[in-house]
Amino acid sequence: MPDLGETPTTRGASREHRLLRRRQPVPLTTALTIALGVIWILDGLLQLQPAQFSAGFPVGIEMNAMAQPIAIAHLELAFGRLTSTAVAPFTVLIAAVQLILGASMLTRRARPIALAASIPWALAVWALGEGFGNIATGYAMLPTGAPGAALAYAVLAVLLLLDQRSADGSRTRRDFGYAWSALWLLAAGLQLGSRVPLALMLRANFNESAAGEPGVLGGLDHRLAEITGAHAVAATALLAFVELLLACAPWMSHQRLTLFATLGVLSILWVAGENLGSILTGSASDVGITPLLALIALGAYDTRLESRAHPGISPAHSVGPAPTRWRHRTTAAGATAFVES
Repeated sequence: MPDLGETPTTRGASREHRLLRRRQPVPLTTALTIALGVIWILDGLLQLQPAQFSAGFPVGIEMNAMAQPIAIAHLELAFGRLTSTAVAPFTVLIAAVQLILGASMLTRRARPIALAASIPWALAVWALGEGFGNIATGYAMLPTGAPGAALAYAVLAVLLLLDQRSADGSRTRRDFGYAWSALWLLAAGLQLGSRVPLALMLRANFNESAAGEPGVLGGLDHRLAEITGAHAVAATALLAFVELLLACAPWMSHQRLTLFATLGVLSILWVAGENLGSILTGSASDVGITPLLALIALGAYDTRLESRAHPGISPAHSVGPAPTRWRHRTTAAGATAFVES
């Protein structure tokens, strides 16, 4: 039976209002959270590859003990021995946690809980699975994955949680910018402050990246090892200069241009340094640090469109078309309608 208190005009206005609500801009940090969830799901699926159920899984963990301080080396070896006693259960457990975290980040109500839970999990993976990004070895360099993808997961989750507690878009952008700059300053410090001879560090990183890669990527890695090893000082200076420049980039003018340039540099690093996260080897457990850096960059750069932004929504942190403003009006019959203002 039709509702006698609802006029055709009111029903039409209600339908229009529902359509407009669906077309409201999605906050940028919400889009970044969804993207982070998708990456967690991809990591969970990578963890279910056949190679992760073999002895190579604990061996890969134990290899993180190489050139580490004694305390970290013992930690990595102990965890490697623990996983070797039950490789399949550990693999399934890790994959299940990552799939649950990723799926929860795609759900609006579970999103804050998933972000909060992902922080200790990512830090545990960083410590036990990545050897703290091998920072203490002296061989770590960001172009090949340092200071560790898991650390970037934790940093991004913290930034997204802080954004949910603050309605200030400019403050959120500053938080992303500070985190971005800190990561790249750390990268430059690792590049310039290594106690390992520069040529050895560069050759070791690129040659190790070539392991298990298809011919094209493996050949590229070996070629980079030869070139950078032969010109170690120049290569190190160039990499450090690029890293310092990227650390300053979010605070420069022409934000769109610098963002596109930054994403271009990250694309090169993901291909030439991380080999697409080594996903083509069949033994990768994550997509690498570079996609996480790209998400942080999207939050750090100010690329707002003032003329198209909705007055009630932070223009710096929203994507999608801006909706028409509507207000309530009560008709003479007492029915509420939505009228365009």
